[in-house]
Amino acid sequence: MKRKSVIILLGSIFCVVALLCFSDQSFAASAKDRKQTVAPATIQKPATPSISSTTSKVTQLLQKLMQAQTLKQYTDLLKNTSLTPSEQGILKKELAKSEYAGKLNKLFQDAKAAVEANTRTKANQKKQEIVRKQQQRLSQLNQQARESHQRQIAKAPSFAQAKVPGASTRPLGTAMKAPLLLEGLPHIISVNPQPITPGGQAVFITGENFTKAGEAAGRVSLKIGNVNTDLPLVTYHADIIQVRVPAELNDTARQAMPSILEGGVIEGRLSVHTPRGISVATVQLNIPIDESLLDPKIFSIFPDEIEPGQLVSIFGEKFLNRERGTVRFHFGSRTINAVIVDWTTWALLVQMPDDVSGMRRTAGRIEVENYVHRRDDISATFIPIEVTEELYDEIFIANAPGRRSDDIQSGRRVFFE
Repeated sequence: MKRKSVIILLGSIFCVVALLCFSDQSFAASAKDRKQTVAPATIQKPATPSISSTTSKVTQLLQKLMQAQTLKQYTDLLKNTSLTPSEQGILKKELAKSEYAGKLNKLFQDAKAAVEANTRTKANQKKQEIVRKQQQRLSQLNQQARESHQRQIAKAPSFAQAKVPGASTRPLGTAMKAPLLLEGLPHIISVNPQPITPGGQAVFITGENFTKAGEAAGRVSLKIGNVNTDLPLVTYHADIIQVRVPAELNDTARQAMPSILEGGVIEGRLSVHTPRGISVATVQLNIPIDESLLDPKIFSIFPDEIEPGQLVSIFGEKFLNRERGTVRFHFGSRTINAVIVDWTTWALLVQMPDDVSGMRRTAGRIEVENYVHRRDDISATFIPIEVTEELYDEIFIANAPGRRSDDIQSGRRVFFE
């Protein structure tokens, strides 16, 4: 029994050993089969590209691009090199790297700066030429305006001018004596007060032989310009006469002497008429201003297109010359005071300041205001002397790998207006 048990135990051990050997052989065979299956796939897989696999053609081009000194050299290299689509793809990836992108950007900025400097030089030369031509043209126009002003002055009416109050050299209260040809002729010694204001207080004429016994009273007249007017008598005696000088004589004076429209002291001739002769005295009359009659009127201007620094001749009436008024240019929202060169009652010569800028061609008006603040205006046009000059060159990178289409830039610049 015991022997039988031993035999059974040895048989069991043998079976286990046999199973283990069979398992090892199966595992080895399986591993071998797997190795044979995987190995061919591993051999067929392509290697990852690297800079070392870049074609020599692209490598040489990259080296030349890095050595380029100007943007033109850079773009010429790109234009004159033929690359396959595959090589273009490799080049594009390389140029995207910082060292190549930085090189391209520097060349671009250098070219841009050079173009701008060249364009600015051209613009300055062009501007100097334009300024020179404008100055010559402005000088000619100003000479024409001066000649126009002189012609207007020459053909303006020539009237006796009123005197500024107090400017007369004849002492107040004196009169011009008539020559004594015969004994007993009337003789004026003085006239008071002077200057005489028409419509004011009565005027006293002192003298001798204004009348004789049994002789009728004579008459008194006042001559202003070429107009002679009899004065109303208040009293009439041999040595003194009192008369009134009506206010209407102010209008007579203004009509006879248009320059007196702005008021002032003028001279008249007062006469005492008797049957035996006439005595005459020069007297002064103070004609007050009547602002309702002093509205200026502009007849014409030359030229009617005005640019900065230009002279303008203005012809009209009632500009008044006792004091200067003002002339203004109104263009759009701008009001510009003119520089007064010459001012007369009939003709003005003014100048547009030469520092006016910032306006395009603009229609407007010229306004004249005399010193009593009466105004008139006339249409005119402002012409700017500034010329906008657009000078430019193009900066271009054609088909440059690594640059987007919106990277292509222009060197267009406006350098002056």
